[in-house]
Amino acid sequence: MAWVTAAALSMPAVAAAQRQAFVQGVAELAAAAEGNFGDEGPQVGRALDAMSRALDQWERQGGTVEGRLLEEVARGVPLIPLAAYRPGFEQIGRGELRAAMEELRRAASADALVTGAPSETRRLQGLVYWAESEPDKSIEQLEAAIRMHPGDERSRLALARVLSSTGRDADAERVLLDTLRAIPASARAHWW
Repeated sequence: MAWVTAAALSMPAVAAAQRQAFVQGVAELAAAAEGNFGDEGPQVGRALDAMSRALDQWERQGGTVEGRLLEEVARGVPLIPLAAYRPGFEQIGRGELRAAMEELRRAASADALVTGAPSETRRLQGLVYWAESEPDKSIEQLEAAIRMHPGDERSRLALARVLSSTGRDADAERVLLDTLRAIPASARAHWW
């Protein structure tokens, strides 16, 4: 039976399927890491596990990284990762998949969304208030999240969005500049 599995894994279609499974895992990680709904913490781990399984199978069949994996992901998901995840995404872009997995797992292990840090509860409450059209309460909760965890890029970006949506563009700009001082690698703060 092992020879059937080995034969199947050596088939180009299987290699392509594992590559696609890895790319799908990267896309799921990128979407989950956004944390827009607050319940994505477990999804981060599941995406990383799916990527690891696909990579293990891919490597067992002698798969190599050809082509641009991140470009495949970017077709469906905007790829402007949070600063904590950016080194791992850059390693994927260079084809350093094992090192990328280690880096992404390290980032996830310190991610408030994944660990359920108290600041994440405040960020989520801020998003709920924003969705309920209560911007003052939203701002209060997001600022509390930032005080609790100054490196919380998601809360900083959410605060800038809330301020901008209420017409407080100068305050939103100030928050983005503060974000860049606290998290210089925040690509989204640079972009916004």
